[in-house]
Amino acid sequence: MSFGLRYEAQTHTDDYLNFAPRFGSTWSPLKSGATTVRGGVGIFYEWYDSQLYEQTLRVDGTRQTDLVVQNPGFPDPFEGGDVVVLPASRYQQAADLVLPRTFRTNVGVEQAVGKYGRINVGYSFARGSDLLRGRNVNAPLADGTRPDAEWGNVTQIESTARSQAHVVNTGFNINLPWRRTFLFVNYSLAKAMNDTDGAFSLPVDSFDAGAEIAPAQGDVRHRVSGMFNMNLWQGFKLAASFSGNSAPPYNITTGRDDNNDTVSNDRPTGVGRNAPGRTTAGISAHASATRSASAAGPVPTARAGLRSWSSARAAAARRRWAASAAEPRTGAGGSSSTSRARTSLITPISWGIAAS
Repeated sequence: MSFGLRYEAQTHTDDYLNFAPRFGSTWSPLKSGATTVRGGVGIFYEWYDSQLYEQTLRVDGTRQTDLVVQNPGFPDPFEGGDVVVLPASRYQQAADLVLPRTFRTNVGVEQAVGKYGRINVGYSFARGSDLLRGRNVNAPLADGTRPDAEWGNVTQIESTARSQAHVVNTGFNINLPWRRTFLFVNYSLAKAMNDTDGAFSLPVDSFDAGAEIAPAQGDVRHRVSGMFNMNLWQGFKLAASFSGNSAPPYNITTGRDDNNDTVSNDRPTGVGRNAPGRTTAGISAHASATRSASAAGPVPTARAGLRSWSSARAAAARRRWAASAAEPRTGAGGSSSTSRARTSLITPISWGIAAS
């Protein structure tokens, strides 16, 4: 068992009670060690990035401003029949900003299968609170007016967002002494939800930011991967790997500023964030065969039609390398020393495939 306690504090916020306890445990109920149970729980805090703080100081409406022109003209954006130039816009930090917090817990079981195999199953859960989001606190009201007519958009960094994620993971590996064969396969099933995409990511409706709760951008439900390594004959080694995943979510928007808040992130009526669209799934695979030039016999090339090195050339090259490595070298003090070097050439033969 292990215990820990971490304390986090930053001078850019007034949040100083950030104690983060952690606990972890590993237990093997059998003397043979064939079964292992692991678990852990803890609280973790994220830093308030200095670049975000810098933005609130720099883009304050005085040192630097954002100028928003609605319905701009062309080629001069300030000339046209329906041009509206808003007052200066700015960024600001919420007075009650606190550090984002995440509660994490996990539990897993690993079991030996026969003499050379092991299988594992694990579950992890994470719940984020006080996450950072952006919100336009001076967004236009229903009648088109703004709460503060002296300003345009006022993007405020707040710690009011939340997230939640579940992951079930299972894997199997086998490690055989024969040819040093290793095989690994892993599969995970996950679900991640949140209502923010970042500190400056604005919701569609800044007066109802909680309605943005939806699958997270990285919500990939299914992932599978595998790897295989094996020593062959005559110095050859074979390696192969593959990975695949289901499609992540896709956020459908109209491409227009339908609510006149100067942000073109509006969605069609009845369509939520990151739903119901999904992008494309992906799969990739790679295989390679390599051989050391120091191995006996000729080394084949990866291209058909090219002559391979002859055994005589390979042997001559090895003799030159050995002679060069054995030459005495004189150091600064005048003493001589002999160094030995190992040199090998690798000629890979690879195949790969990728699709999405």
